[in-house]
Amino acid sequence: MTEAPRVPDGPSRVLLVNGNYQDGTVGGTQSFTERLARQLHADGRTVGVLCLGESDAVERHEGVTVFRLRPPRLPGPAGSAPVRTLNQLLAMQNPWVARRVAAVLARFRPQLCHVQMLRTLTPSALRVLTARPGLAVVQTTHELFSLWDFDPFLPDLPHKIYSRPPRAIAPITQRHKRISAGVDHVCAPSAFALNAYTSRGYFAGVPATVLPNSAPHEWGPPRELAARRLAAPPARPRFLFVARLDHYKGVEVLLDALARVPELDIAVDIAGEGVKADLVRERAALDQRITYHGPVRGQGRLALFRRADVMVCPSTWTETYCLAAAEAFAAAMPVIGTSVGALPETVRHGRTGLVVEPGDPAGLAEAIRRLADPANRIPLITPSAEQAHANAPSEFLARQLAVYREALRPRGLSLVSAPPR
Repeated sequence: MTEAPRVPDGPSRVLLVNGNYQDGTVGGTQSFTERLARQLHADGRTVGVLCLGESDAVERHEGVTVFRLRPPRLPGPAGSAPVRTLNQLLAMQNPWVARRVAAVLARFRPQLCHVQMLRTLTPSALRVLTARPGLAVVQTTHELFSLWDFDPFLPDLPHKIYSRPPRAIAPITQRHKRISAGVDHVCAPSAFALNAYTSRGYFAGVPATVLPNSAPHEWGPPRELAARRLAAPPARPRFLFVARLDHYKGVEVLLDALARVPELDIAVDIAGEGVKADLVRERAALDQRITYHGPVRGQGRLALFRRADVMVCPSTWTETYCLAAAEAFAAAMPVIGTSVGALPETVRHGRTGLVVEPGDPAGLAEAIRRLADPANRIPLITPSAEQAHANAPSEFLARQLAVYREALRPRGLSLVSAPPR
């Protein structure tokens, strides 16, 4: 006798919305969306993804239907603030965007849409989604770009220009706030990320859940990994940096910190790509402890995590969550983080790692010195693994599905509480 197919609890047809999907780019929000799509598909749900592309197209990736939209753009110099503002207005108001999103909804017929980030099209997509009768909408605030705080990406321009929204885009932000109040549930990977929006008037009256992202246990069960690390501590500890080599990730702070502790017998692996890549190459040529791997994916990335002993996340800007830290915990590895954004929520100082001030090479050097000593590093291994175990992918999916079920109900009946920390 064959088993009857399992009927999914909650929405059977889910449309995820994100700027990128299966296009070769690397980013935390994209990784989150790809993993969630695979989890939902494996859980027996019909999954679609609405994302941006160079042309309008419909594709299939691992059982997921992908709808790509080419965003409307005005010609102009890349990075030009006036052109960027005009493109934002165009994406918000252009009726073509509304028609294309509506066409995707008509074709896919989702019961629920989960919006991550569609870059300039996020408000426009939300405007269509929240106006569609019978469609539940959940949004996760992975990023702060919608708040127009671009300072870390443009460090050579005057800070006052990018530390707050320019007056020219005030109508955009006000309209986005009104649209955001129409979603059925808002999630955030950290209390910091949620408060960044709600304190500015976004998602007024919307039920909210802090739902920390989960990292896959690609190296095996975290508790077993912790036992192996405890049984065979290395003679020469390895420190790992895996992130974009851009200003806000703090790789130059790490390099300056290493220059302050030349006597330490450690190894340092740096992986990633970005504007600081040449600087990393130069320092690696002068310091034999440093190995620069360039961008790494797949088995190469897994191998770096497997042999590392400490993850370093020296961000100098407000992370809404640090996926690299969650991945480190999944590999039973403590983390050195900074006291910006959500990192202090993710890295528990003295328990799963150490937290230092951002942009402080001396403080980071001292943290590296401390965790190079096994007497200080070993006590952090088991708590790091336990944190990953408590937030396993299966647990994350169960919490996300609970939010979906809540969003399908009439708003205001009840709330989904954040998982205990």
